[in-house]
Amino acid sequence: MSTTESKPCLACGESIRQVAKKCPHCHQIQSKLLSLQVVVPVLAVVVVATFGLMAWLFYGLLAGAYDSTEYQQHLVVLDEIVHVEDRPGGPYVSCMGRITNGSPARWRDFYFETTFLNADGKIIDTLSERAPALYVRPGQDAQFRVRGVADKSGALYKSCRTRIKSAYSSRVER
Repeated sequence: MSTTESKPCLACGESIRQVAKKCPHCHQIQSKLLSLQVVVPVLAVVVVATFGLMAWLFYGLLAGAYDSTEYQQHLVVLDEIVHVEDRPGGPYVSCMGRITNGSPARWRDFYFETTFLNADGKIIDTLSERAPALYVRPGQDAQFRVRGVADKSGALYKSCRTRIKSAYSSRVER
């Protein structure tokens, strides 16, 4: 074969005839559009774009359209009680209560901030905790608990106040 009548295969580089549609060595089609050098990057871009669009649709449009600060007055914390448990490493304190949801949205992934008070009503400790598994539907109640190691003696913890710092809406219920 002369060099004018041959060309290198697009896939394996072996010398093949200039007019060959398919390489006799690796059986690769000799089209730049169908070669692996072009198809793989184009396919990768299509796959990434498709997953990106799906993620945007799910998280941007379906998963969370509301900010909890707009509905803060509709997410009410009720019936809080303090529980102190003596453990070998020191006292362990919990604040337990209920959340009632008066908004039209279902809320999830709560982030609580709880202040613990002594008998005089003074703040003696603060705990923050995320509750990713807690869901509260419109018009319903759910129980919560914020807990951690106590900074003070267990006998000082008399009451608690919990504030919902943030929550995410999963969707509007109809």
